[in-house]
Amino acid sequence: MPFQIRTMSISSLYAGKMHAVLCRGWQSRPKGRDWYDLVWYVKNGYELDMTHLQARLKQSCKAFEDSIGDISEKKVLELLNKRIEELDIKMAKDDVSRFIYDQRELELWSKEFFKAIASMIKFNVFTIKY
Repeated sequence: MPFQIRTMSISSLYAGKMHAVLCRGWQSRPKGRDWYDLVWYVKNGYELDMTHLQARLKQSCKAFEDSIGDISEKKVLELLNKRIEELDIKMAKDDVSRFIYDQRELELWSKEFFKAIASMIKFNVFTIKY
């Protein structure tokens, strides 16, 4: 008998993707899929679960190892913009292009495009309800 179990909300999955964008070690090979997915979450208007993201960042992200208290939206955007500046757009496109049906989607990709995407991120702090 098939069944489905939902274990994470879309906002928590988005937080996991943001963690990957902010913290994944690229070793000179950025993961285009992370950037493609980030665009998808923003384009679809999902809110980023800051509670989940903060926990993940404190647990396993060098940029936030010494952070005390809550990690602000401003700090997340600062690091995201830093990662955008470091991003090799061509390599990110090359990494994801084989999975993209309409290659014209990737023509938009530039540092300016990703900065515009970053400015559209919706943040939300969720509380757990029992």
